[in-house]
Amino acid sequence: MDVRETVPLLTVATADEVCDVTAAFVQLYREHARYLHRIYKWVDKVGLDWCRDQVADPDIRAALVARFALSQSVYQADPWAEHAARPAEWAPVADLTLRAAE
Repeated sequence: MDVRETVPLLTVATADEVCDVTAAFVQLYREHARYLHRIYKWVDKVGLDWCRDQVADPDIRAALVARFALSQSVYQADPWAEHAARPAEWAPVADLTLRAAE
């Protein structure tokens, strides 16, 4: 079993940039890794510096984020949110609250 520590990819200033860097990295992985290739093994293969360079470049990052957004636009529905919107369907079957003995 390979156990790895976390290695910082990039330091950014805002939460929006964190989301962009994450989406860009995921898209980079999707485009360059093989199916079922573990991320840490893929990063070892291509090099962490190469990944950083790709994600740090604003033009490349924007293109990766755009392609990630396009790939995710096909199915954006959250099935759990749809269930949570109907709380009546999730009513308890029985009242199991404790009552004081008389």
